[in-house]
Parts: sequence; structure tokens; C-alpha cells
Amino acid sequence: MAMLSVRTRRHLLKLAAAGSAMIPIAALTTNSAEAGDKENGRLNDDHDRNNFSRAWDKYSRDRDCDPSPNCFLKGTRIGTPCGEMPVEQLKIGDEVSTLDGIRKIKWIGYNKFRSSTEAIEGVTPVKVTRFALDDSTPVRDLYLSPGHCLFVEGVLIPVEYLINEQSVSYDTRCDREWIEYYHIEFEGHEVIFAEGATVESYRGAERSKFQNQEEYLRLYGGAPNKKAPYAPIMGYYGGFSELDGLIRSIISTIVDVRNPIQIVGDRIDDRAQALRF
Repeated sequence: MAMLSVRTRRHLLKLAAAGSAMIPIAALTTNSAEAGDKENGRLNDDHDRNNFSRAWDKYSRDRDCDPSPNCFLKGTRIGTPCGEMPVEQLKIGDEVSTLDGIRKIKWIGYNKFRSSTEAIEGVTPVKVTRFALDDSTPVRDLYLSPGHCLFVEGVLIPVEYLINEQSVSYDTRCDREWIEYYHIEFEGHEVIFAEGATVESYRGAERSKFQNQEEYLRLYGGAPNKKAPYAPIMGYYGGFSELDGLIRSIISTIVDVRNPIQIVGDRIDDRAQALRF
């Protein structure tokens, strides 16, 4: 009960800071009945992965922006059949461990930014502190671009929605001259292991934003090859985005009506409080 009281106070503070002009949650889901649920802002209208992709395209248009490529910071260790390897040492054709078995890398996207530009939206890395998710993951601090999805509880959640400024926070240290990002692509959208945590592979969106896109064009031509998501992608859209979720988290002390982002976020927050990150 004490933990719930602490959680409620945290969410009330967030709610006060968030303001009142916010839009409810938008989630991509396989359930067509849920897709028609306007209250939850759910998108999607079918049961297959192709409809995930179409719903995500609609979600992007509704936000009046395109999803940026989401990536691993240089140095991130990726799980392979031969052990963990820094992402920058991987190459096309290498084998990587996924939730569904071993997959060969089709392409690796690359981006590099001066740290002076890290204030640009989507560039500043998000740090997921060691053991922030559970007793074993991530095994080391994990650094992702803000829109990169973690695979948790059967859904994909952009890490930026799990920021609590304790165990999950923007990494704004000033001793880094460059911010270098890599993203790994397979034939399909996969869930792989980064520092032991389950995260998404590259889905093929906004390929032109990678600095080495010409390499892909030489190898595979101009076909976009955008992949349907491995699992439902959860997200907020429009204006100030968290009011609905915050209200649901506060109400959940009585009856649990939280959306998946809030369920996972509350669990991570509670863990951070208990372990005093």
C-alpha cells in the first residue's frame, strides 16, 4: 500500500507538470475489437502483421511526422551465437540471436552526430540503467535512441515513454564529442538482445535518414522493404501526450485501468524506488 501511495504521488506530480491539453493513448494491436475502441485511441483494424504496418503508417500521419530511425549507441553489445559483440563490429551476413532463432544481418544503418547537436529531438541517447527492467536485464547500462522500442510484456514500447529520470533517463554527459548510432536490419522485423534486454531490430522506415543509405541501394536497389512490426507498437500521439495514461495510473490504485505503457512504466518506476537507483 505504501508503494501505491508513493506511485500515486509521483503520477500526481507528473500530471501537474503535463498540463491539460493532452491526447489519449494510441496503441497498435492485433485485436480488431480493441481497434474500434475510440476511448483508448487504439489504431488497427485486423489481425495480421501487415495491418500493424498500415496502422503505424496512419499513426505517423496523424502525428504529422515520420518515425525516425531508432538505433543503438556505439558500443552496445548485441547477442550472437558466438557471444556478445559491440554493434559497430557486426557486419552484413553475421548471425545474430533473436527470440525466434538465429538470423543473418541484411544491412546495418549508421548515423553520426556532433554532441553539440544532441538537443535535436530523437538524437540524445536514453540510458536504461543496469538491472532497471528486472533482476537480470539489462546486464550493463543500455543506450538507445529515444524512439527505439523495448520488447516488454508482449508489446513494443519506445524507450522515451519509460523515462523516469532515475533508472531510465536522457544521457546528457558532456564528455562525448560524437554520438554514433547503428541499427541492424534482417529480412523481417525481429526482437534481438542488446545488453541482455529484448529490443527491436530495424523495420525499414525512413532509410534515407541513415548516412550510409547508398550502400543499401547498391546492394538491394531502391525498394523500401518496410517490414510489418514484430508485435504491437505502443505510443502516444498528438500535442501533450501522457494525460490519459497518468490518469489511468492514478485510478489504478482502486481498479487497474492502465494502458501497457503505464503498466510497464509503473513497474520500472517502482523498481527504481525500491532499489534506490
